[in-house]
This record gives sequence, C-alpha cells and structure tokens, in this order.
Amino acid sequence: MAYFRLMYFCRLNYYMGPVQISLGKMCADIAKYITIFIIILISFTCAMCRFYQYYDGMVQVDSNGIKTQQVSSFVNFQKTLKTFFWGLLGMSPLESADVIISNLPGPKENTTIVNSHDFTENMGYLSFAIYEMLTMTMIMNMLIATMSSTFQRVLDNLNTEWTFGKTDFYLEYMMQSTLPPPLNLIPTQLGFNLMKQVASFSVTDAQEDQRASDYNALISQLVQRYFREKDTVTTTSEIEELRQEINELKLACKDLIDIITSR
Repeated sequence: MAYFRLMYFCRLNYYMGPVQISLGKMCADIAKYITIFIIILISFTCAMCRFYQYYDGMVQVDSNGIKTQQVSSFVNFQKTLKTFFWGLLGMSPLESADVIISNLPGPKENTTIVNSHDFTENMGYLSFAIYEMLTMTMIMNMLIATMSSTFQRVLDNLNTEWTFGKTDFYLEYMMQSTLPPPLNLIPTQLGFNLMKQVASFSVTDAQEDQRASDYNALISQLVQRYFREKDTVTTTSEIEELRQEINELKLACKDLIDIITSR
C-alpha cells in the first residue's frame, strides 16, 4: 500500500493530474451512494431472513426417495447479507430463494405427502428480483451518471482544477515536518526547535498560568466597573425623572389653587 502514495505525483502532470483529481471526487460520490446501498441492503436482508428462518434445516423427501435440504442462503442474518452482497456480482446461486419444507404425514402409516409453500417461494424470488433491480439497474446507473458528470465537470474546468491540485501538493510537501528515510536521521532545524520547546516547557507553563490568572483578574475588574457605571447612570436617570414628576405635581397644584381662588 505504500506504493499507492505514488498517485500523489500524478498531480504534477498536466494529463494525469485531472484524472487523479477526478478519482478523488468520484470517491466522494461513491461514499454517498454506499450509504443508500447499505440502507437497501439491510432492509431486504431483514425481510428475507424473516421469510426463510422458519425453513432452516428442513429436509424434503420426494416420491423417488431423494432427499433435498433447504439451502442456507437466507436462513439467518449473516448468510442473507452474504447472499445479497455476492448477488451484486452474480455469484449467488439461482436456487437461493427455493423453499424446502418437510413432508406431511400421509393417510397411511409410513407414508408422507410432499408439501410446498409456493407463495413464500414466489415472494422470495420477487424480493430478490426487486433487490437486484434497485441495486444493479437503478443505483449503479445513477452512480455511473454521477461519476461521469463529476469527471466532465473537472475537464470543463481543467486549468483551474489542475493548478489548484498541483499547488496543494506543493504546499503539502513543503509543510512536511520530517524528511523521507534515510534523510530523517539527519537533525533539522525543526528538531532543534522541538527540543528547545521541551526544555523550556516548565518555564512556559508557569508563564502561561500567570498570564491566565492576570487575564481573569482583569476581566473581573472590567465587569465590576461596567456594572458600577451602569448603576450610577440608572440612579441619576431615576432622580431626574422624580424631579420632573415633582415639578409637574407643583404645577398641577398651583393650577388647582388658582381655580379655587377665582371661584
């Protein structure tokens, strides 16, 4: 897997760079459709497991004495999930949805009647067909169309996408803190800086604590000052309002006295 990192150097090429960028964007599209696929897969898995768990281990004997056992494709959750997954690649057997049920006792002793659950079997085949149609026909074609649109969008904006990808690669390479082996054994300026930071860690920690304490004290003083000034402004405004009301009351009393005197 280490050789897979050579894909990063494709960004530097004018022709391979857009392809590599398109591949990264297509992976994001695949992740979106995988979410939808998982929901559909779990839904059909639970339904089919519910259908076929009753027939687990049943054996049927036909009129010729040939025994047929129920296949284990859908008898539990794990095997049902495996059958649906490999069904996407066409590797699940066609007989996965067959229903085999034990014989019924016959009217005479030592005789049996071949039993069948055709409705359950038909529903199983129908569910399997709907699952294949949803996953292979619809979701797969939608994914192909989305990936084609993504690739075309990158090609339409080729110069910008390639220039951005190349610049991002240069910046990522320049911001690396270590050199590739065996050059990483050579001491670098970054290594000396790290050693210096470790050596002065205790002193720096004490300074940071002192700064944090001073900062908290300063904030506390500013908050107290703000509320004191706010209370002062509030008290002054209340006194002014009270004076105005007293003056209005005096004027009202004076007018009332003048009216009484004139009568």
